Amino acid sequence: MEKRIYPVKMTYMGNSCTLITSVDGTRVVTDHFGGSRPAGLSALPKKLVADAVTVSHSHSDHNNFTAVGGKPK
Repeated sequence: MEKRIYPVKMTYMGNSCTLITSVDGTRVVTDHFGGSRPAGLSALPKKLVADAVTVSHSHSDHNNFTAVGGKPK
C-alpha cells in the first residue's frame, strides 16, 4: 500500500489556540479564546476565519468558538 503524506500548515495563535490549514485550504481553529485570556496574551486577529472549530474543554480561554468567522462546523 502506498503511503501518502498530507502536509498541513500549523500557526500558533497563543494560549492553546492553533490554526491548522490543509493544502486544499481547509482551515481548522482549535481552542479559540476571547476576552478572558491569560495575562500578557494579545487578542487574536478579528478576521480569523475557519471551516471547523474544535473545543477541548469548556473554559473561557478555550471555547470562544463564536469569535471565529465564516460558517465553521
